[in-house]
Amino acid sequence: MARVARILIGVVAVLLVAHVVTVTIVGDGEPGWLARRFDMNGEYGFPAGFSALLLGTCGLVCFRLRSLHERVQGGDHWRWVLVGACMLFAAVDEAFMIHERAGGIPSEWFDLPEFLRLDWVVFAIPPLLLLAALLVPWILRLPRWLSVRMLLAAVLFVGGAVGVETISGQFTDTWGVYTVAATVEELLEMAGAILFLITLLRYWEVLATASTGRADHDAVLSSTPRTPTPIGDVDPARG
Repeated sequence: MARVARILIGVVAVLLVAHVVTVTIVGDGEPGWLARRFDMNGEYGFPAGFSALLLGTCGLVCFRLRSLHERVQGGDHWRWVLVGACMLFAAVDEAFMIHERAGGIPSEWFDLPEFLRLDWVVFAIPPLLLLAALLVPWILRLPRWLSVRMLLAAVLFVGGAVGVETISGQFTDTWGVYTVAATVEELLEMAGAILFLITLLRYWEVLATASTGRADHDAVLSSTPRTPTPIGDVDPARG
């Protein structure tokens, strides 16, 4: 997993450097076709495509974890399907910028704070709260190492997608501040997606090991991820 993490972080670093170079050259002028491809806040660019690929992969891995989890522990683990569906929706949204195309909210419709009046985030808050109510108690029942990393990944991603984007939306007329805020937003989203994907892949490995019976079931699922000790090699003095 460390190698996968290094590769993904390397891709983010390359995208960031290309973005910074592009922004420095173009400034607040009209970017050309190539410049738009490296804009972290642009449509149909390489950063958006990379983020969509990350999120889509997370969704597919969640579907696989559902079947593995059911095989190892039994029961109906429908929440993995829910998380996977959310990841696939986020991937489509990232690729086609659905939430940004939804438009703003006329301030006369609602008596809202200024920072919400022109932002899609007001529509995102209710489903996010519902998802938190459904998923957080379940996540906290997972192995501690897994739940901590999943929650941290969620904080990074949602903090970027909702928190920082809400802030950056207040500076659309200030090119420099908006550009920095939008870049931070995308980096947080990528960091959350990478952490989530690496965590899911590690748990896949743990569940696959437990499902083969090559290691102690409870120890593998509940402990911090490491190379499990085969059952036949357990020290008799400790047993």
